[in-house]
Parts: sequence; structure tokens; C-alpha cells
Amino acid sequence: MVPVKNLGELRWYSACFYERDVERGLLKISQQRFAEELAAEYGIEWGRSVPLPVSMKLTDFDDNEVCADVPFRELVGPLMWWATQTRPDIVNAVRAVARYCASPKMVHWKAALGILGRASDVWVCGCVTWFSRTQKCVTLSTTEAEYVAIADVLNEVLFLRQLWRFMLPDAGMPCIPVFEGNQGAIQIAHNPIVNSNSKHIDVRHHYIRGLVERKEISMTHVPTQFQHADFLTKAISKESFALHRDFYD
Repeated sequence: MVPVKNLGELRWYSACFYERDVERGLLKISQQRFAEELAAEYGIEWGRSVPLPVSMKLTDFDDNEVCADVPFRELVGPLMWWATQTRPDIVNAVRAVARYCASPKMVHWKAALGILGRASDVWVCGCVTWFSRTQKCVTLSTTEAEYVAIADVLNEVLFLRQLWRFMLPDAGMPCIPVFEGNQGAIQIAHNPIVNSNSKHIDVRHHYIRGLVERKEISMTHVPTQFQHADFLTKAISKESFALHRDFYD
């Protein structure tokens, strides 16, 4: 027998502060202290949002330029942790600068500091889970890329469904809506017939069709202006970014 004791409610874990409201059924996760300390370490005033220069381009450097003698990786690492835990709004920007960790130039260092400055405010985010990553396979069209992305998303959706059933075994599970902006990908998901444009797609991605057929998920088309996941995956205008970000408040 190993003696154990109740240490009470979880408060701190991996630079995250946890606060649970049992009566209201809420769990809040905060990294404000982590972010404040990170901002102070690099001379960024917390609470004062610093806009990135519109003209800044990560490719705007001379190939012969010497690598910047700055703690670039030491900054990008915490930014990645912050983005994946509580700040999905900086995921795309952090991923962009992280590509230059091997040989960062001064423009990349300024961009990383700009991300920290731009995110040095308090944002209440209602996202439960998110991820944004480069696809592991090469696709031949936007439609195919979107179809493969749907399969990746459903891996997470099915996990959350299993978690739901474990926590609430007596609760029913309705058909899960999946919002997709590409009409072609939706058609492939609904149509089991193979044609010249889809015959090469790996069979492992086609489990989407089974889920649709069994009505476990439903594919719903969403126009680009209402696709609120876009700020995770691409550079968009300031107005669109604010619109999508505010959706998760």
C-alpha cells in the first residue's frame, strides 16, 4: 500500500493556474503570471498592446546577413507554450517565426518581440481545444488539403466524444456539426464514388464518409467570412482577425 493524501483542488501546473467552479460547472485556465514574467524578461510593458508594423515581412532579409546574436529560441519556446495552452490567437504568428529558429535574423527577433507585445493583454477565450499545424502529407489541390484536414479534426472530435461519454454515460450524443468552407471537400465526404480527382486519396482519410453515413457527424458549409478558425491558419486582415477572435470571447 502506498500512502496518499488529498492535496486539494489543482491550482498550478506547468505555468498554468486552474480555477474550478463546481456549482457552475466551469473550469478556468490562466497563464497571466507566466505571460507577465515573460514580458518583463524581454522589456515589454504588460497590458500595453504593441501593434506589429504592417510592412514587416519575415522574408525581408539579406541571405548573407549574420544570424542575430539574441536569445531567439529562448523566446519562441515560451511563446509556443503560451499559444498552445491559452492563446490560440497567436498560434499562426508564432508558427511563422518558429521556422527561423535555426538561423534567426534581426527581423525575426523583432517579429517575435512584436508577438509578445501584441499579446500582452488579457483575453478571455472560450476555446476548449484547438491546434494548427502543417499537414504531414503532400496534397494536390485545395480541396484535397481541406479533406485531409477534416480527417485530422475528426480525430480530436471523436476523442472529445469518448470523453463526453465517459463523464456522462447516460447522456445522449447528438449528430456533431463540422463546419467546412470548401464545397469540394464536403462533396467528397458525402459521395462514396471515386473519380479521377479523388481516387489517389489515402483510404485512411475516407473514414469521414462512414461517420457522415451513420449520421454521427454532419458537414455544413460555412462562407469564408464566417469561418472563425481562419485566424489559426492564415494571415488575415486586422478587421477579420478581430472579428474571429471576438467570436471566442
